[in-house]
Amino acid sequence: MLDTYVEGLGALFSKRRKITFGIEFVYKEATSDPTATKGKKKGQSATEAQKLQRAADAGLWTRVYKHHRCRGKYCKQGPHCWLDERGNHHRLLPRHLEEIFHHIKGSMKEGEKEEEVDIDIEIPSKILGDILNDSCKRKAEDFVDCCGCRVHASSNGRLRNTGETSFVEDSGEVEGDRMDRLEEYCNWSLQQVKSDKWREALQAANQFAIDQFLELNSTLKHLKVAADLMVKGGVKSGIALQFVSNINKFRQETK
Repeated sequence: MLDTYVEGLGALFSKRRKITFGIEFVYKEATSDPTATKGKKKGQSATEAQKLQRAADAGLWTRVYKHHRCRGKYCKQGPHCWLDERGNHHRLLPRHLEEIFHHIKGSMKEGEKEEEVDIDIEIPSKILGDILNDSCKRKAEDFVDCCGCRVHASSNGRLRNTGETSFVEDSGEVEGDRMDRLEEYCNWSLQQVKSDKWREALQAANQFAIDQFLELNSTLKHLKVAADLMVKGGVKSGIALQFVSNINKFRQETK
């Protein structure tokens, strides 16, 4: 831009005129907003912190998954299981693992890192209760489904349905007054356990059966219906399974 202006003054140079140029420099310091810069750095720091935290959580998740992965060669509950004191396998659902993860993370001490925290912990009773309840529910469903397909053998040992492969003894009927026998069975079932907590759950199941007139012979013929009805009525799944599965034993012991 300056060169163009000088060329425009060429005629004056040819006439030997004295020309004085005055040049003024205006200096302006370009400064950025310190608040914006600070906020940007803070945002970058927060993002980096989030990335680091996600990486740490992923590492903890990996450890939890690996720790609870079932190593039983013939286990059908996996891929993740919890073993009770008797060595029974109980399936761990994704929500169970998530609850365990959050419990471990919530129990971390100040300054403790995810890769250092102990994951071989005793599972809290609340989470353990959910695991066992789900396990009992699946066993009850498997049991009643199996009973629905079970073939009963006749008194001479022949299969009633040749299309089935199961072979079981005819259960027969529970003889006597229906209400009296139901009450006897309820009292008998309470005598089979010593745990007060277990007896309390059984008592609730017994009362439900009496209130709903679930007499024993009808229950034997419709195991799945009876068990489902009890579970829907608030009876624990494992207790419902016990109620419908022990009738034959009671019948045989009290003939």
